[in-house]
Amino acid sequence: MEDNVEVDVHDLQSLFSSTQRDYLIRNNGDQIAISTLNGKKLGLYFSASWCPPCQRFTPNLVDIYNELVVKGDFEIIFVSADEDEESFTGYFSKMPWLAVPFSDSQTREALDKCFKVNGIPHLVFLDENGKLLSDRGVEIIGEYGSEGYPFTSERVKELKDQEEEAKKNQSLRSILESPSRDFIVKANGNKVPITELEGKIVGLYFVLSTFKKSSDFTSTLVKVYNELKAKESNFEIVMIPLDDNEEAFQKELDSAPWFSLPFKDKKCEKLVRYFELSTLPTLVIIGPDGKTLHPNVADAIEEHGANAYPFTPDKFSELEKIEKARQEAQTLESVLVSGDLDFVVGKDGIKIPVSDLVGKHILLYFSAHWCPPCRAFTPKLVETYNEIKSKHDEFEVIFISSDRDQASYEEYYATMPWLALPYNDKRKQSLSRIFKVNGIPLLVALGPTGKTITTETRGLIMLHGAEAFPFTDERLSEIEAGFAEMAKGWVDKVKSDLHEDHELVLTRSQVYTCDGCDKEGKIWAYNCEECNFDLHPECALKEDKGKPNEGWVCDGEDATGTQVLIPVNGGMIELYISKQVTRDQQMIDTLMEKFNIFSKHIEQMKTEGSPNCSNPWSENSSLVSAGSTHVSPTQSIDKPTNLLGYAISEQPKEHTKSMQKIGKYHYQSKNLVIERKRRDRIREGLFALRASVPKISKV
Repeated sequence: MEDNVEVDVHDLQSLFSSTQRDYLIRNNGDQIAISTLNGKKLGLYFSASWCPPCQRFTPNLVDIYNELVVKGDFEIIFVSADEDEESFTGYFSKMPWLAVPFSDSQTREALDKCFKVNGIPHLVFLDENGKLLSDRGVEIIGEYGSEGYPFTSERVKELKDQEEEAKKNQSLRSILESPSRDFIVKANGNKVPITELEGKIVGLYFVLSTFKKSSDFTSTLVKVYNELKAKESNFEIVMIPLDDNEEAFQKELDSAPWFSLPFKDKKCEKLVRYFELSTLPTLVIIGPDGKTLHPNVADAIEEHGANAYPFTPDKFSELEKIEKARQEAQTLESVLVSGDLDFVVGKDGIKIPVSDLVGKHILLYFSAHWCPPCRAFTPKLVETYNEIKSKHDEFEVIFISSDRDQASYEEYYATMPWLALPYNDKRKQSLSRIFKVNGIPLLVALGPTGKTITTETRGLIMLHGAEAFPFTDERLSEIEAGFAEMAKGWVDKVKSDLHEDHELVLTRSQVYTCDGCDKEGKIWAYNCEECNFDLHPECALKEDKGKPNEGWVCDGEDATGTQVLIPVNGGMIELYISKQVTRDQQMIDTLMEKFNIFSKHIEQMKTEGSPNCSNPWSENSSLVSAGSTHVSPTQSIDKPTNLLGYAISEQPKEHTKSMQKIGKYHYQSKNLVIERKRRDRIREGLFALRASVPKISKV
């Protein structure tokens, strides 16, 4: 293929062919002549099996393709960024369209360059003459689906204008009706005209029945709905089902007293985009005039029940004042005492009255044994607790468990030196609501008066350890002043041989991995924001013009240890051993000893289920433990993610699929250039490891 970087009109033959090939392929091996594409609109799909955002986008693109291909004038061509033919073949087998053969890496790389592909998934549209229509195909498909066809700027503008006009003239009918349907349904199958709901306050309840938080909220909402209907309030609910399984949909509808859109009605997907759905549960409130009163009152209903009705700005202003007054009056006893439950338990099982803790600094630790980030953070918290406790006796931590059984609770609590709520204590639910616990681990700091100091305590401990105590703004200001003093004399910008494309800017950073030495750093980094590139100050400042101040330690150059990646079935394990070992039998023995421990640990985690941990760009499952990272086969091998970046849903088994469902139209590209460079470094290190540790590399 010729390089046509500046050309907007492309000759398909020169674009896709090579000196040895004038065809594209299907996943069954058929060869399709490039000439058959003449006169068709084309989508060039740049993607890879290792990219989770691609994996989420591809099924949606398949649905769109199947709708459009029947027109006879549309085709998609897959341009793979996979690393080996086996991965390409497995991924391509799920695609009904054409592809550039994996063996033709020259054409694939030329297409990357021609269309300036810096991240994937990336979708480019060409018209029937080879003219570039748009390089924002992923966004267009996500926003408009097949309605975006033929993907011209004029069509996109037309759709945007239609949406803006619809929002200006929004009515209940414009929201719920479709060209072929003017009704909603009841559980018994009865069809109810949408016009019967006009003039009422209507809640649009987005439901995914397999998501536990949805099912839990449904039971709460049923009680609120029945209470409001008993008062003859002018309120109705219409369920917007997101289920793919009709049986699950019907079961959900049978248990609810309200209306619903029909199963798999296309309006459901449009409403996800229209209301920019980003979380579940979501209950959108439409006023009597058909306008949106509130984008999501689920939290308000959880906290205030029927008292949140009629969900108007005035009502929320009233509730806000009530909540502010509650926070001002908050004491430790108001938070932790509920009826006869006026105690916590100690390590010996003895009940300790909450009144004995009044006047102390308290940390509430929301955590669970099944949660890998929790288990990884707990040792750090134990270390910090012991250090603070040795200096400040008026300090305590209380464990609030999300464990699923008594045995897990007891096993996990045995690793902790502090207090706890008993297993399955009903106060956990109210505490989760008060402190808005959407993920664990979460660490809440309460001052001596019982008022909340911060809910970001975990991050502060990861950054500063015991030095962050008592976690107040004043203490953090003192720490910040020390950091500013640390950087005095450092230059603001540097050029580095490790990153020649751009200057690196001195930046305050929480926790990162140095791209120079691959070790963890924090507080200060020399950063290229465009390329997501970071260096320790010690690694960046090689010249005398700005050496780090005395006392600064570069984790990369001064730390002693051995860090390696070990391949195992289904992924890799990263090990860090806090001592230097030579590349001989001593190294093999040391690593094997560690490896056996981690293998058992990972097998245990597999039997427990794979909780979902969120990372900066993926919703895919991962297993994380202190000192090791398991990368699943469907997840890109990434830099070791620091614990500070993790939060885990309290519904791990359902969380991944559910978030993928509601995030179906939102995709985050992986930076392809940076990813390839980093993967090359990992591969080189892995080859070196295999050469020095042959026994492990064969596991």
